[in-house]
Amino acid sequence: MMNRTFTIISLDFAGFLSHDWVSWFTVKLVPLLPSLTAEMLQTVTSNTDCNAYHIIVGALSSVFEQMTLLRQQELTESCSTCGSGTSSLSAWLEQSFGKFSIYVDYEDLRDLNTGFDSFESLDLLSTSQVAQLTLHSGALNNAHLIEMVFDRLEGDNSFQDIEEFLEALSQTSQVCSHH
Repeated sequence: MMNRTFTIISLDFAGFLSHDWVSWFTVKLVPLLPSLTAEMLQTVTSNTDCNAYHIIVGALSSVFEQMTLLRQQELTESCSTCGSGTSSLSAWLEQSFGKFSIYVDYEDLRDLNTGFDSFESLDLLSTSQVAQLTLHSGALNNAHLIEMVFDRLEGDNSFQDIEEFLEALSQTSQVCSHH
């Protein structure tokens, strides 16, 4: 269903205005968005402006939980970024990747936005990204920063998060020591 619909509407993408992106991606296509492929996302975003890109990311984030893990990861690999004039790192991460940000490698985040050496967006980072931030920022030598990290890891899945954090920390430190 998505393939046929996409084939038809993709012919009109070049003429889409802001309200068209909103109409299609936040209303008409919502039931089909979980089946959007990485190739389709590339097609959609290849000639869009930042406003349209943000609408698309927001729409895909709204159906994130309905996608398979594999689909989430495939779409993340097809994501690009758009705009850096946002007021905060959190806003930039949300607008650029939405819920897909948890699958973006921390090194890529740092390359795309140098502000990711800070702890401003700690709450938006995945557990493995937090581990990478912890190592790269020197937080292991700063009690206040480590306290912030463990505050972030506390929650509904705190034991699982801490275990995942320690595994990621170990893997990341092994990768760093081999360079």
